Amino acid sequence: MKNKPWYRMWPEMIRQVAGACPRMFVLEYFWSVVNGLALAATPIVLEQIFRIILESETERFPFAALAGWMLALLAVYLTSEASAGFSEYYGDIYSEISAKALYGNVNKKAGRLAAIEYEKPELLNRLEKAYPGAFRTRKAVHVIMDILTLYLPYFILYGIYLYHAHPVLPPMLVLIFLPILGSQLLKGKLYARLEDKTAVLRRQKQYYAACMSDKEYAKETRIHGLRGFFRERYRKAVQLFNRYTIETGKKAFKIDMGASLLNMLGLLGMIALLLWLVLKRQIALASFVAVLTSVRTAYDQMEEIVQQRVGALSVSLALSRNYTGFLAEEEEERSVLHRAELDTVSVQNVSFVYPDGTQALRGVTFTAERGDRVAVVGENGSGKTTLAKLLTGIYAPSAGSVSGGASAGMMELRKGSSHLFQHFNQYRMTAAENIGLSDCELKDPERMKWAMETAGFAREETEEIHLETMLGREFGGTELSGGQWQKLAIARAIYRRADLLVLDEPTAAIDPEQESGLYHAFEKCAEGKLCFLITHRLGLVKICNRILVMREGQVLDIGSHAELMQRCAYYRSLWEAQAGQYGLW
Repeated sequence: MKNKPWYRMWPEMIRQVAGACPRMFVLEYFWSVVNGLALAATPIVLEQIFRIILESETERFPFAALAGWMLALLAVYLTSEASAGFSEYYGDIYSEISAKALYGNVNKKAGRLAAIEYEKPELLNRLEKAYPGAFRTRKAVHVIMDILTLYLPYFILYGIYLYHAHPVLPPMLVLIFLPILGSQLLKGKLYARLEDKTAVLRRQKQYYAACMSDKEYAKETRIHGLRGFFRERYRKAVQLFNRYTIETGKKAFKIDMGASLLNMLGLLGMIALLLWLVLKRQIALASFVAVLTSVRTAYDQMEEIVQQRVGALSVSLALSRNYTGFLAEEEEERSVLHRAELDTVSVQNVSFVYPDGTQALRGVTFTAERGDRVAVVGENGSGKTTLAKLLTGIYAPSAGSVSGGASAGMMELRKGSSHLFQHFNQYRMTAAENIGLSDCELKDPERMKWAMETAGFAREETEEIHLETMLGREFGGTELSGGQWQKLAIARAIYRRADLLVLDEPTAAIDPEQESGLYHAFEKCAEGKLCFLITHRLGLVKICNRILVMREGQVLDIGSHAELMQRCAYYRSLWEAQAGQYGLW
């Protein structure tokens, strides 16, 4: 859909914008039609007034007829003003409603894409451009609907009136605006190219600004004196952004000035033509006065539609392709509605390659069953976290298969598993909301308390941090330590009803002294499940009956601790390296 011409995109665009609130959409443009007709009726009524004044005899002046037409003129003015006010009122409200609906479509679409797509920078660029594209889609629909409901009725009725005055006048009015129409189309292409150039720069500006001011980066930025470094990066991104914007603005200004000059010459030509026609007695004097009086209104309307509306439309249509194109992205298959029971997970000859060409896994094969507690160990970059994402159905393998028993595929794995991510989220919400996010359908405060206790929260901690405690200083809540945030993330993972539990570095932010207290907790929450523990801290293998050793994206060996100590030199070296530090002997 991204490369379709606008008239083929139009039905989908109007369906989405009008679908936000059809009743208000109809009301907004009903009043636009009324306004357009009232504007066009003005010169018709004016001509009748001028005709009465110019052609009537002084001694027999038709005051009653003049009063009637003056009342008609007043009614036309009032109708025009009232309908314009109603249209603007509904338009302002509907602008907010439709914008939220279109932004929501982008968010929904983003949630339906395969997780691996977010490893591609080009997708992030398309997503960055989709939000302003959504805003421009609403604007494009608004402009086109204004053209159809306000300007089209006005110019049809006014054109008929001009044709009756003299057949040459309607085409003359159209011709004088062709230069501006062409200029707006050129500007649309200019701003579409500008959007392509600046999408990445906007993301860079936001990122470098965050590095200078956001809480996440504040400590390291200050300790290492990086504020100047990031300020310079920010300055360069802003400078390049401004350069592209100014260059485009200069080109657009030159185009506008040339078109406006031609446009003014055309208007002067039309006025000269009117004078010539009245001198040649080819139009009546009353018609001349009415046309001359109304031509400025027509000129303003034509200038508004061509210079402002069509100009905005050409830019909006160019940018709305970013929105419609993003909505046309291929989605991940979503066919499973209910959680499947997972008694077995089978990984068969699995390989995985990231979009940038990095091969994270090569020919991985193993099977695990309910009740197994499998430790996954290996050095950094060995593929442990990537394997975790495949086990829980977040990523699909590039080759081979990951399945839960005979029929459970990727979506069943996702529905039936729970995952503690190595880089977990810290939600600025209540503790209950933080925990309950893993299983929104399950609202069980007692299970939440059990999850907190199982995750290692001491009694004195739960007295201070109860389920209704707001977390994070951003909203006036309680700030947790790194270890407490991790324990809360563990609670979130084990709260979810799941047969497959994958814990990726579950003790990374917890002191080694406190770590041993969690071993029993992990054993408890793994009962009756298939549990994978991905860890650098080999003390956790004490609670696992199987250990999967990974190196350079491959499974080097799999077995119990005793078996691996005897036959796997690499595992033995990992164990011995930590044995003295953590007292593993």
